Amino acid sequence: MLNRLHLLLLLLSLAGLSLSARPPQDEITFFAQIEHDNRPLYAGDSCVVSIVLYSTAPFRDVRCTSASLKVRGGHARLLPQGQRTQQRVVKDNRFYMAMVWQQWVVGSEDVGKLQFSPLQFEGEFSKVEMPDDPFDRFFYGPQETGRVKRKCKMNAYTLPVLERPKRSTREILQSGGQVA
Repeated sequence: MLNRLHLLLLLLSLAGLSLSARPPQDEITFFAQIEHDNRPLYAGDSCVVSIVLYSTAPFRDVRCTSASLKVRGGHARLLPQGQRTQQRVVKDNRFYMAMVWQQWVVGSEDVGKLQFSPLQFEGEFSKVEMPDDPFDRFFYGPQETGRVKRKCKMNAYTLPVLERPKRSTREILQSGGQVA
């Protein structure tokens, strides 16, 4: 009976030590990217370009600290923005919280390239911390919500504008066009 009691106390003390060992806190990653359709942009066409923010923690507040996006070599029109929502996505085999900051319709009449100016963002994120005491962890769970501020800079981006490929007479007739 005494051996069982000693074994039980030993197991409880080891379980308490393993619960009180705190795992290393993950650093919050915050970055921004410009994303567009994977199809090439041809002269005379337009496409939707999105500025997407990524973070390893949920967003609380995000502000753009630089001026608005500037596009050289073409035209741009800002799409109306509804309520910004965040969603969990997988990028490069890692989970991120993603939020579309803005969407633009861009295009160019000339062959060349569209150049997007860099933008700077400042974000505030939620961070949940576990209590040190194993009993508080068991009975109350994560209690404290910390706020962490991070800054990121979206690099300048270049989108090539290509010349539209020529079609043969057969392709024009198959698509329903008329040859003059």
